[in-house]
Order: sequence, then structure tokens, then C-alpha cells
Amino acid sequence: ALISILVGGIVVANLMLMSVNERRSEIGLRKAVGARSRDIWLQFLVESSLVTVIGGIVALLACAVLLRFVGQMMGTPSLMPWQAAMAGLLAALAVGLVAGVAPARRASKLDPVHTLR
Repeated sequence: ALISILVGGIVVANLMLMSVNERRSEIGLRKAVGARSRDIWLQFLVESSLVTVIGGIVALLACAVLLRFVGQMMGTPSLMPWQAAMAGLLAALAVGLVAGVAPARRASKLDPVHTLR
């Protein structure tokens, strides 16, 4: 499980780094019209967190459907503990926050003059 979380974090970090590279002109324009580095940093950190939390919600829904299907096939009731679901969502949020720090920092340090060329 730890290896899966690590790989997921690396994937999210790379995804966000690509997003920073593709959106350089947007970042430069926002900074040119008055956005602070903190605003840019927060935007990318929230985006990376949302990506992982939405992925966690989709995974929980898929797990609930699969759990219900297997329970019906076996003829036994099956339950998903809400504590485990919340722990999974918190883990997804933590991965998003940790993986988003470096791309958010890179985006906030971009110089508007160079990005608008």
C-alpha cells in the first residue's frame, strides 16, 4: 500500500509540473495583473489536493459498488466502515498536499516578464 501511495504521489507531482509548464503564460498574466506569489502557490496546491481527493472519492464509490456486488454474490451482508473511508480520503488529501508543494513553489517563483514572451 505504501508503494502505491508513493507512486501515486509521484504521478500527481509530475502531472502538476506539466500543468505549470503548460500554463506559464496564464501564471505570468496573473502575476502581471497583481496576483501575489502566495496566490499562485495556493492555487496549485488546491488543484493537486482536489485531483487526489476526487480520485479518492471515485475509488471509494467503486469499492462500495464492488463490495455490494461481492456481498450479494456470496449471500452475506457487507459493510464499509466509515472510519476506513475517511482515513482513505485523508490519505489522498495528504498525498495531494505533499505532491503539490514542489510544483506550486515552482509556479509561484516564475517571473512574469519571462513567461509572457
